[in-house]
Amino acid sequence: MVALLATACSGPENLGRPPTQDGDTFGAKFFTMACQRVAYTSSLAAHERDRSRPVDVSGSRYRMACRYGPQFLPLKKAQIEDPKVAALFARRSDFIESIDLIFPGSELRDLQRYMTAILDLTDDGSFPAVIEKTAAVLELSKTEPGLNQALARLGGRLGYRPRSVCLGILREALSYPKLKPLLDDFFELVGKGGKGEAAFDKLVAALAFELRSTQRVDDPLRSDPIHPGSSLRSLRLGLDLLFAQDPAFASGSPRWLVKREWRGLASVRREGASPVAPFVDKDQDGLPDIDPLGYFVTASGQRPPEPFHHDPTQPDSAAARDRHGRALDATGTPIYDYLDLDRTLLGAFARDAIQLLDPDRDTLLKTLQGLTALLGPRKQLSRVGIGGDQLAYRGFDTGRSPLLDLAHAVLTMLRDPAIVQTLEGLRQLFVDHEPILARTVAAARRAGDIAKKYPSRKVEPTSTVYDEIFTLLRQLVDTPGLLDDVLKAMTDPKTKNLERIFANYFKYRDVHVLGGNDTVVSQGGGSNLFTQLVDRSKPDSGSNRSIQQRLFHVIHDTNGMRMCNKEGAKIAIPVICSIPGIKSLSLCTKTYKACDLFEVNNGAVFYLKSFVYTRNSQGKLTKTRKAHFRLKTENMPSLIAAAVDMLGPDLILRTMTGIDSMAEHPPPQALNRLMFMDKLPSMLAAAQDFPRDIDGEEVYKAHVGTLYSWEIPHPGMSCSTNDPCVFYKAFGPVAQAFADHDAEKLLIDLISVMHRHWSSKHSSDYQYATRTAPNFSHGSNLVSYEAAIVEILETGDLIGALRELSKVATTLKVSGGETWTTELSKTARFLFDPTLTPELAYRDGRTTALWSDGVTQAPGGVSPIYLLTDAWKGIDAALEGARSEVATAWREATKHIVDVFLGTSSGAGQLTRFSNRRIMPAARVLLDFARARILAHSPSCSHTQQCVGSGVCLPSGRCTTRHVNDDTATWAGQELPAELDRILSGPLPAAAADFVTVLRDDPKANRTLSELLRYLVDEINYDQVFSATLTGLGDALQILLDDASLVPLARALGKTLAPKFGLIEALKVYLKPALARDTKGALARILRNSVKEQAPGVSPMETLFEMSKEMHRVKPGMTTPYTAEDYGKALDEIRDFLGNQQTGLLNFFNLIENRCGGPCT
Repeated sequence: MVALLATACSGPENLGRPPTQDGDTFGAKFFTMACQRVAYTSSLAAHERDRSRPVDVSGSRYRMACRYGPQFLPLKKAQIEDPKVAALFARRSDFIESIDLIFPGSELRDLQRYMTAILDLTDDGSFPAVIEKTAAVLELSKTEPGLNQALARLGGRLGYRPRSVCLGILREALSYPKLKPLLDDFFELVGKGGKGEAAFDKLVAALAFELRSTQRVDDPLRSDPIHPGSSLRSLRLGLDLLFAQDPAFASGSPRWLVKREWRGLASVRREGASPVAPFVDKDQDGLPDIDPLGYFVTASGQRPPEPFHHDPTQPDSAAARDRHGRALDATGTPIYDYLDLDRTLLGAFARDAIQLLDPDRDTLLKTLQGLTALLGPRKQLSRVGIGGDQLAYRGFDTGRSPLLDLAHAVLTMLRDPAIVQTLEGLRQLFVDHEPILARTVAAARRAGDIAKKYPSRKVEPTSTVYDEIFTLLRQLVDTPGLLDDVLKAMTDPKTKNLERIFANYFKYRDVHVLGGNDTVVSQGGGSNLFTQLVDRSKPDSGSNRSIQQRLFHVIHDTNGMRMCNKEGAKIAIPVICSIPGIKSLSLCTKTYKACDLFEVNNGAVFYLKSFVYTRNSQGKLTKTRKAHFRLKTENMPSLIAAAVDMLGPDLILRTMTGIDSMAEHPPPQALNRLMFMDKLPSMLAAAQDFPRDIDGEEVYKAHVGTLYSWEIPHPGMSCSTNDPCVFYKAFGPVAQAFADHDAEKLLIDLISVMHRHWSSKHSSDYQYATRTAPNFSHGSNLVSYEAAIVEILETGDLIGALRELSKVATTLKVSGGETWTTELSKTARFLFDPTLTPELAYRDGRTTALWSDGVTQAPGGVSPIYLLTDAWKGIDAALEGARSEVATAWREATKHIVDVFLGTSSGAGQLTRFSNRRIMPAARVLLDFARARILAHSPSCSHTQQCVGSGVCLPSGRCTTRHVNDDTATWAGQELPAELDRILSGPLPAAAADFVTVLRDDPKANRTLSELLRYLVDEINYDQVFSATLTGLGDALQILLDDASLVPLARALGKTLAPKFGLIEALKVYLKPALARDTKGALARILRNSVKEQAPGVSPMETLFEMSKEMHRVKPGMTTPYTAEDYGKALDEIRDFLGNQQTGLLNFFNLIENRCGGPCT
């Protein structure tokens, strides 16, 4: 090579006069110095190998060539004798150009001032300490087995990213326009004496320990070794998810990256069972063969084409390349498997990250800070690493973490036998029904926002209202088909006005009574029936209770009310007993025992039955109301009984009550008048007393002006069949759903629970001490939600959206042919019914669940709903107990995250869409992944008959349904929670949390860091930066699969960062003042210059790095791929350059320190 460089030279006698250096650039002068040092050290090395060779102490051999160029090289055997010098001269012009690009003339004055300003950091030993510690850790790296081999493997994988982004995030970070303030602020925080120094030290120590403790996944010493190429490896599964593609993710700007297999090599396209030419698989292990150095073996023995051509100055062996640079075969087909990150979930998240990294919102760090309150309190822990390496730290007591409790609860739901179909139906919603799904989400979020406007809403902490509701919901979901029918009922057009009707009942307090003719309901004084608003500033007592609160009360107080004829009752049928001579007979004067004439066992249930109908044998609704007021003719004298049968019960009841609509199957209006008569007709008075509720009070006195409210036509509605304005008709379909399953009592019990917990403890209508005494209320204060409920119902769209969602849900078909709501009902039953999971327990082993009062045990044991709700309570309690700024940060961050991913357009109804157009494909990808993971743990099958319940056997050979206690129970109930616990209880999460807290407390450093991260993902303003970040991140994640290379590298890095070796401490001491003195920003500009483009796809940093590698290998100038021996040699050379007291930088520092003849002051 040197001979080629010197072809114009015939010998020293022809060299002529040396040119002047006056016009030389800084790069040329720098080359001169570097060249002379290389020449001298090469001479020393040659002397060490052969003592007969003298050391060129004067440097005369290469002095002229170093100063003036290769034409002054000695002629004889230059390359053989000094191959390192030859390697340097081979790229002399590249070296000089690189240095000039990094240090242009315009920078030299500022650079000189800066170097002068930090001279005292050499005098005080700060900079030499950095060099000395660096040399020491390089010496330490020699002790890590396999490190050089790993470096050789990684270094030989060229062209795995497009050339324009091959430096990835490093290049873009160094090019960052605000690099100078970023570095200043960061080292001001973590440097010596900075307020974040201690937290940073702990973070580095934790990271170092984790790196030193890294193990290969197939290490036999692991408790759960797994083949690194297994498709079930956690990292592989994570990458499959992140790299999942959907056309809807695409932005139109492809971001190509070659896919890597588990060895860290490019994934070669296969044709059948074999890799495409020129690759071979002679050992038939399913992978292309590689040589001992980790390079692909080909049929011809030549190196295969790079996935992307790495060096445009060198020949390209690919048959062709497409416009993206991908290597093609002769047919124009890529020979490798490539990933278009633009179409992946990772790419979608990267695009969304820009909103989460807005420095004005600080969502990322707020989220991390909030998590510190949710991972559990701190306690002293320790971890033991490889070889007895131990680290003590204050970590999270994850056994008390509400966040892990929530994870445990959610993972429990994966054991639901119907969860695959439930997720399938949810996926169909995202695929085919975005408008209704977006509308529902928007309505729910709107309802939540409205509720937050009323800070006074608060349920008593020990209230058992939810526990009692859960008990009843368990009955609901345990009743086959009931939940499905209730959801279907919500789709009935008659229900569309329910929100406005309920809004009136919660908003107003009017007392409604019968008008003068006893048929028309009035307010007692006018025609406008809704005028008196509840006064929220006063207690919910007497007539200041909302209509709905009073309705809850009357239903509760008649739930269990027995209505019978009184003791000694008489019934005198007028058509018989008015005949002279007969009315005095015993058949007209006979008295009856209580309940011998008629009997209603539960007044509230009977009342509900009065506005629903029976079904015939074909399941069709009849015109007969389900309420049956039966006169017990079997207990009457035969003549009276015959008269009842002849005249009909309806006539008899109308005659007795004086109510025109009273009948054997009465409507609710008739029952209203029956219960609220303040004066009984004589015939009725002979048969019964005034109805009394369960507290023994006469209904018409205790509950005046209540049930009549359900008869009132509400304003603003047409009152047509499909636009009902009366409660009975609007609520009828829902009541009918319960009635069809004989579940009227269940609905009434739900209303009773509402009553017992609705009032505040300020109400004078109830007592709160004795549950068995009359007028008891828990005083849970649900009434405080009334104002919010009214606004939600009046201005929101929640009920309407849920109605439309129900229409879709009840028609969706899932695997097995069932509707989605049928499968959803099964999931709901799994959620509420503890008998389906008899072995279920909390994370701490508890097998009983307590109600919110802390005393009452939930019946049946632990159900998933209690795991979920108790975990959520734990989260609220943890945030309540945390510093106020932590809780605030969490709430602000989670709200913004929801805004980013679940925000909706301003359109209404079918025009509503998710604002983030990536959320739909992301949901599909995530749901597909979840279903696939669940199915992977489902029973295998060959035909559907082998699957339980309504499950089907999929083409993958897995059942869509499972038993509760199959492999999923171990995976979701034990393995995944244990892995989460192990990770989060480790030293790194704890140290990271502490550092985040410090960073959040430093607004300046926090903002500069957020601005950098935002810059890296700003596709709109910095497309090249975004592309480099995305491909760099994607490739780095893939490299993590290569345990053989990454484990030695991680362990070596862990040793390097270990506090006991002092490198990080030395850097902190030096960098903080060094950066502070760079007042002109020279250092940041130099770093930026180092990654600028020097040639197509090449930067000065890369040029100098490649030159350094070539010079410091075992045989400099070979240009062949680096071997492990070459890396070992290069590391030795660097270590010698840094630490040699005679020829290295340390000797240079000694000269500087002695420049004053002693200490410089």
